[in-house]
This record gives sequence, structure tokens and C-alpha cells, in this order.
Amino acid sequence: MRLSQLYWMKASLLIGIAPVALAACAALAATPQASPTGARPSARPLAERAPPMSSSDKDEAALPSVQPASTAGEPLVCRRDMACPLADPKGKTRPRSPREMNVAPTVSTLADAIAMAYQNNPLLLSARAQARSADFGVPVARSAYGPSLTVTLGDTFTRTKEELVAGLWAGARGWAYTASAVLTQPILTFGRNAANEQAAIASAEYQREALRLTEMQVLGNVVAAYIAVRRDAALLTIARENLAILDRQLEGNRARFKYKDLTKTDLDQTESERETAEAAMMQAQGQLGVSQKQFMQYVGAPPGDLADVDLPEAPFSTLADAYAYAEQNSALISTARAKERVSHANEQAARADFRPRIDAQGSFAYSSNSPYNNQLRNTQVVVQLALTQPLYDSGLRAGKLQEAKEADESDWRLIDSALRDTREAVGSAWDQLAAARLSIVHFQNAMERAQSAYVGAVRQQKAGDRSTFDVLVLASNFQSMRNNYYNAVAREASAKLNLMGALGLLEARYIAPKVPLYDAQAHYDRVARRGNLPILTQVLSQVDGAFVPGVRRPRPVRDEGARQALETSVPEPAQ
Repeated sequence: MRLSQLYWMKASLLIGIAPVALAACAALAATPQASPTGARPSARPLAERAPPMSSSDKDEAALPSVQPASTAGEPLVCRRDMACPLADPKGKTRPRSPREMNVAPTVSTLADAIAMAYQNNPLLLSARAQARSADFGVPVARSAYGPSLTVTLGDTFTRTKEELVAGLWAGARGWAYTASAVLTQPILTFGRNAANEQAAIASAEYQREALRLTEMQVLGNVVAAYIAVRRDAALLTIARENLAILDRQLEGNRARFKYKDLTKTDLDQTESERETAEAAMMQAQGQLGVSQKQFMQYVGAPPGDLADVDLPEAPFSTLADAYAYAEQNSALISTARAKERVSHANEQAARADFRPRIDAQGSFAYSSNSPYNNQLRNTQVVVQLALTQPLYDSGLRAGKLQEAKEADESDWRLIDSALRDTREAVGSAWDQLAAARLSIVHFQNAMERAQSAYVGAVRQQKAGDRSTFDVLVLASNFQSMRNNYYNAVAREASAKLNLMGALGLLEARYIAPKVPLYDAQAHYDRVARRGNLPILTQVLSQVDGAFVPGVRRPRPVRDEGARQALETSVPEPAQ
């Protein structure tokens, strides 16, 4: 999974959250395909991929079918957090219920797993809240176009003493009330308010793109964990059935050794292979447990007997079409562009700090003529149009401008980097998918030939034409071919998952269209114009925006390497 890990690590740098690595690079595709966009040739459903056996073959070799083990798995050790039997008062045992274990009911389909994660995954819920928080920054920025009113009320106690002559003092004391109000209306800030508004809009857009990227990351983890559990269940089945074969082989060899028809060396070889097979089974069972825990982590519920994986196909027949689509739809590229718009708006705001601003101000003051009493009062009304121009600040504004420029330069270059990363991810996943689908056919043929060779070797051993060592080698080869086949199926599904992620298609609306979708844009539309004053906000925004050109304009790609792409290195399987 190095490809997907690098891709999502780059995504995490853009969205500012700790990267959550994708689950094991594993998949068990139940519905095979032919090319990165078509049907896989000559592949059969999981339960039909092994060749049929005659009754004599079953009696002689006890060869297994290729039905996967239960993806729900079995615990190795009885602990409190596992589904261990509980004794009832009558001394009988019963399984622990999900409520007793404080565990959610099991998940059996990919659609259910996606729906549960989409609604309850903490990382995804956090990203949604972050996007909503950014939405409220837009009305905050737009409020700067409207007036502000400040009212001050005071009740002041004053005491004074004055020495008239040496030793003779005179003074007064008392309370006096004051009240004042100041009304300020910005007229023209020469781009300050417009740049802040554009930065807030860009920040909200950036968080929505980051939410999309997080959704793809979370759902990618869910799908990877789902297919990992199915793969590891199939590998555990192979390990168990291989152990059963060796148990029968050992039983027969012990009987032959008892009647002096087998040497002690042959018996030791069989026992050694049997112990190795049991160790391999325990490792496979442990790996299934690891995948189940990862499934629980990403989905929020334990896996049951999982149904087939039914990911949709990418709607492209050529790699060039996939490149073109990814450049427009990739979540990584969209997030990088949104992040650059934020820094570009911040740069424009820093430039506007060098310009003047015009504000209309009105003030009203009501106070006492005397600071000691309220007997006589006075009022004052002042209206002014103020032009403010900062002149000197010891390099503060210049430093902030350079800081903002370099931050924008950095984010601009990240767009080029995102283009390179996306093209590499699309091309690599495409090649991996094509190679995996071609290799599956050959691994399936190899598995069938290895099975036939093992059956023949068992017959020849009974006839005295094959040694025990030969049979054990062929049994091990048969198991290896089965493992190779299912690992190839896993690589195919993993590459398909990576391709969908790189294309920007790993979203709930594509892979689980029946799940109720969260609409981040709808929340933005509801809150963006809260507090706007009719006509005033719109007019001042347009006037001030004339001094901040190009904030929403897409930045061009400056890296020639980002425009280049290699063609596929693996021929696609025939349709």
C-alpha cells in the first residue's frame, strides 16, 4: 500500500490533519473485471474458481474446496473483550450478546459498512464540524462592511483637595454621570475588507475540499479493511485445509511406518510439515484478527460474514482519459487550489495595509458640567469623514507582506506537486490493476495444475512410484499457488481502490449512492449571507473588490513536469 499511503500523506499535509494511513493493501474482489475498466477474463466467482474433484480424488487426497472461512473469525484466547461463552446458572454455556460485550451488531455488506462509517466515523464528523466552522467566517468578514456602534456609560466619583495656604485645605467631591455613543461606517478601505472577505470565502471552500478529501480517506480505509477481512478469511481457510491434508497424510504415514512400509525419515518429514502448517494456520488466524480490529476501528462495528465486494468500475477505457478526468476532479488537486486561494487573498490583504482608508464617524456625548454633581449638563454631537493613512510602523507591514507572499508561493507550488502526485497515483494504479488482472488468469491456471499434480503424486505414492518427500513438496506447492492466487485477487482490488481514490471517485455518492449524503454546500449557502445589510453590503463589497483583482482567478501551472505523463506499461487484457 505504499502508493496509497504516500497519496494520503500528501492529502493530510493539505488538509492539516494527522494522516490516517489506509488499511492493509488487501482485497478480495468477488466480481472479477477484465481491464482497469472492463470485465476480467476467464475468472469465476470465489466458490467456483477451484476445479471440481472426483469422489476418488476426495478419498485419496482430501483436497479442499476454496470456500472462504467465516469473516467473523474466531478468537485465539478467551478474554473479556471477546465473544467467549458464558456459563449460565444451569452449567450450560451461551455466547455473549453484542449488548453484553458493548459492541455494535456485526456488519455483513460493504454498503452497510460504508453507511455506518459515513454517519459515525469520528474523523469524518470532525471534518464536517471544521467545515461548518469555516462557513461562519464568511458572515464575520462581511460584517466589516456594515456600521459599528459603541455605547459607553459612566458613573464617576471625583474627589479633589487644594492647599490654599500652608495648612489650610479646601476641596470638593461627588458623583457625575456620563454617556457617549460612537457610530462608525467604513466607506472605502481600498481592498482591506474585500481581501478579508475573499480569504474567508476561500477558507470555507478549502475546508469543504478538505472534507471531501477526508471522506475519501475514511471510506478508503473502510473498503480496504472490508476486503482485507475477506482476503484473510480465505487465506485462513487455505491454512486450515492444508493442515487437514497433512493430518490425513501423517495418519496414513504412521500406519505405513507401523507396518514397516515407510522409513523414519519420511515420517519425520511429514510431522515437520504438519507442525509448520499448524504454525502457518495460527499466523493466518492472528492476521485475520488484526484485520478484524482494523475493520472495527474504521467502521465502528465488528465484521460478520461479509458479502462480496461490489465497487463500481472507473468509467474510462484509456489512461489518457483517466489523466484528464483526474486533473479536473481529483480531491488532492482541488484542495491544493483552494488552499492557494486562501494564501493569495491573505497576500492581497497585506498589500492593502499600505493604503489609506475612509470612514464616516458620528459621536454623541452627554455629561455633567461639574465632575462632582449632575446639576448642570451638556451634550455634544460630532460628525466627521476621516481619512486614515498609516505612515511608519518600523517595518511591520513590509514584513507581513513578505511573509504572505512566500506563503502564497509555497501553496502555488503545492498545486504543481499535487498534479504530479495525482498523475503518478493514477498511472501507477492503472498499471497495477492491469497487471493484477492479467496475473490472476495465470495464477488460477497454476493453482489448477498444482492441484492436479498433487492428486497424481498421492496416487503414485500409494503405488510406490513417489516418495513422501515428493508428495509433501507438491502439497506445499499447491498451498503456495492458492495463496498466490488470492493475493493476486487482493492486489487487483487494492489497485482498483487506489485508482478510484486518485480519480476522486472514492466518495459515498459514487460507491454507496443509497446512503443519505451530507451537503456541506447547503450549510454554507444558509449561513454565508447572515447579517448582510440590504444594498449596502453588496455595493461596498463591489467597490472595495475593485482594488483586489485576481483572487478568484485560477493560478496557471508553472511546472512542466506536472503536464507530462507516461503511458501504461502493461497491455490491457482483451475485452
